[in-house]
Amino acid sequence: MGEIATVLYAAKRRDEGEIFDVLTDDRYGKTLARDRGLTLITTSHLVVDMVAANAMPEQDGKRVWRECVPRKAWGNFEQALAKSTVR
Repeated sequence: MGEIATVLYAAKRRDEGEIFDVLTDDRYGKTLARDRGLTLITTSHLVVDMVAANAMPEQDGKRVWRECVPRKAWGNFEQALAKSTVR
């Protein structure tokens, strides 16, 4: 339920002139955010950017990554890190 409230709040605040991104991993929350044209950030994207910005050790980032992505994508962390625009 928190994801729904977050998306609805973000849409309301956008209508009032404040723009910010929505962080959610919930499938319905992501759908709501996309349907409303809000910028969506998932935990897997956030952790990659944090490692790229040296705000999190790479080893910890990999651990979080593995909790956020399907097992078949575990090996894609380095590739995602290389693509990060945060540096």
